[in-house]
Amino acid sequence: MRGEQRNILGWFGMEKEKEAMGNAQKQIEKVSETVTKMKEAFELFETGNIPACHEKIKEVSVAEHEADMIRREVMDHLSEGMFMPPDREDLVHLGKALDNIADWANAGARLLKVFDKKFSDEMCRKMVEFADIGVQAVSKLSEAILYMAKDVKKVLSLCTEVETLEEKGDDCTQELRGMLMKGSFDTPTLIMALELINCIEGVSDRAEDAADLVRLLIVKS
Repeated sequence: MRGEQRNILGWFGMEKEKEAMGNAQKQIEKVSETVTKMKEAFELFETGNIPACHEKIKEVSVAEHEADMIRREVMDHLSEGMFMPPDREDLVHLGKALDNIADWANAGARLLKVFDKKFSDEMCRKMVEFADIGVQAVSKLSEAILYMAKDVKKVLSLCTEVETLEEKGDDCTQELRGMLMKGSFDTPTLIMALELINCIEGVSDRAEDAADLVRLLIVKS
């Protein structure tokens, strides 16, 4: 450790790990795109523009698939050779954690398609706010991954910001569930709406999981 920074390029110097981190950065960029498009779908839903919302949902699915393809590249590179050192195994877990973020965003967007009309204006605004928390969390996570070989203190600070955003997401979950309980929804709609909320929450939850893995990589390096 030199002051408040540490150069961990030695850890990243191993060719396959270095290449995997480059892929992780590409993957988080695509995951970020997936989550942003999910938020845009909720914004379109809020305005009542259902056809445009459905088109945006298709874009979410495409971005999620592209993120998954990058994850597979990471797996292919790291699985080459007879052994899987612990560091490589951690990178595999990170790739899967990033993939999980995109999966939850895609699931939320696809579930939104089930609803052919708006909820209350208040609920729609809160859902957009909740989706935006996911966008912010993934943005902070992306920045943390970018700084892993540059500034350890900044990485840890960014991971803490992801955790804080996840806690804000928990508050949104409770607020939205309260709104649902006060509404007059039939049972199938209520069940699907609760699952939709869970999917939005899953984005920030999985972002926190990935941030924990970034912390682990930093501590072990």
